[in-house]
Amino acid sequence: MAFRASEIKRNAMQTALLGILSVAACVQNAYYWTALPEKVATHFGANGQPDGWVDKGVASLMMLGIQLVLPWAIVGIAYATQHLPNSTINIPHREYWLAPERRDASLRRVQQSMTTFACGMSLFAFSINHLTFKANVAAKPLDMQSFGLVVVLFLIGVGVFVVTMLRRFRLPADASISRNAVL
Repeated sequence: MAFRASEIKRNAMQTALLGILSVAACVQNAYYWTALPEKVATHFGANGQPDGWVDKGVASLMMLGIQLVLPWAIVGIAYATQHLPNSTINIPHREYWLAPERRDASLRRVQQSMTTFACGMSLFAFSINHLTFKANVAAKPLDMQSFGLVVVLFLIGVGVFVVTMLRRFRLPADASISRNAVL
């Protein structure tokens, strides 16, 4: 796959941002570790009251795992697409965008978009974990107003991501593809 200098710089910046968010997740968990109770509330009802607990070690590993493993897995899967058959890649108008003359550029777009999405997901997990840790350290209910704001912002981000992907991979007006194309 041939990359232009601007794409390499953008990919490096996105990957660096995800790396920074990963380090921040480790720092966040280390910062809260000593202040957390032995049983950590990990689930809260609609009123913010905790209704599910796990051991501190399990909670920290689970939260850190979500912050680290999930975003990097998304990036890894996105980059693995270059080795996958077209039939396993789900993008709008796949026959057109994954035609041999457009495949590399299309997969670069997928990779860049998924890396951006992974950064958003990491930031979302960081924020939710912060609110969870904060509630546990203070032995208070989860701040549902902040929780709701974080969820709404994440859902807006997901919506923007979906619309962007649909627009990026819409079929050009002058495109001609066979509806019976074998991939």
